[in-house]
Amino acid sequence: MTQLQKFIATLNLNIKANIFFFKFVKTKFILQLIKLLIKYNYFIGYKSCVKDPLKIIIFFKLNLEQNRPLMISCKQISSSSKSVYIKFNQCSQFSSSLLILSTTHGIMTHKEACSYRIGGIILCKII
Repeated sequence: MTQLQKFIATLNLNIKANIFFFKFVKTKFILQLIKLLIKYNYFIGYKSCVKDPLKIIIFFKLNLEQNRPLMISCKQISSSSKSVYIKFNQCSQFSSSLLILSTTHGIMTHKEACSYRIGGIILCKII
């Protein structure tokens, strides 16, 4: 199981259980993903664990009107054996959700990739 698969599974379990924070292993990839989701207001923030410096605690953002997280679920699109690509001119088809892409410029959303006029591998879809 890859880091992304573990992250998505942990995230979806916590959303269903109404737990708005969780611990996860601190890696460069996970930090990039978390910072991207903080930028788009899906997460409030993160902090390093005092007892275990290799782990971080991630905090969800609540939708105060409906008393549930802004994120309903996260679904992995590409896997290690099957990569799903998107071209920059296909970005407008996904306006209702947020796609996280792996591009030559790093990890970014499909909206940012469209503004740079680049495509990439779809890592996950946030609904």
